[in-house]
Amino acid sequence: MSYQCYNMTWTVEYRQISRAYLALAIPAFIFHVLFWIHVATHRTLRQISMLWVYNYLFTDILLLVQFFVEYTIRTMSLCTSPSIFYAFCNFEAYTNTYMTVLEAYMLVCLNITRYYLIVKNCNISNQYPSILIFLNICLYIFGISILLLQVELFQIVKLHSHHHTRSCHFNYPDIKTQFGNLIIILLIPIILNCYFMTLTTIHVRRAQQAVRSQVKKGINYKKKNICICCFVL
Repeated sequence: MSYQCYNMTWTVEYRQISRAYLALAIPAFIFHVLFWIHVATHRTLRQISMLWVYNYLFTDILLLVQFFVEYTIRTMSLCTSPSIFYAFCNFEAYTNTYMTVLEAYMLVCLNITRYYLIVKNCNISNQYPSILIFLNICLYIFGISILLLQVELFQIVKLHSHHHTRSCHFNYPDIKTQFGNLIIILLIPIILNCYFMTLTTIHVRRAQQAVRSQVKKGINYKKKNICICCFVL
């Protein structure tokens, strides 16, 4: 009975590069753990207004864990069955892309909530907490839906093992599919982030200018009163 074996080990060149990533990932993971311990032990930090920040940081620590798992498996001389290799390959490709989509749109949601808080004076987390939680759930569903529709349903994106690194990723068959994914994953979040950050910055600067103008008027008014008093005396 023949047994087909798949080598999951990274190439020598990529293993050297991954060691540099590991040197950065370990202290980052330690800081993450210390941060979450701090949040767990301080009740005042566990607020729904910090939902998007905590979601982003939680996604970030999951990426670190995924890298540690990937590094452990990919640096060992493992030869696995096709089913195990395919399962791990799916996990590797889906996780990287899924987390990238989540982090991109979490920043968008964070900037939108900051915009409404600063510009519109509307604290969404306090006034509409159920809507905030609903949007959070929708974001997780949206991220995985993009992948499942393309990979499983329409099969326009294929799972592919990179010939240089042997890491698994999604391969786009044509430039249109690749460009469309770049728009959804990269371009739209960047445009939305820049838009809401610009509006918030403009509002803050106008508010600061208005405050400075009021302070300047107050100072000028006091100077006039002092001059009048000196003239009378």
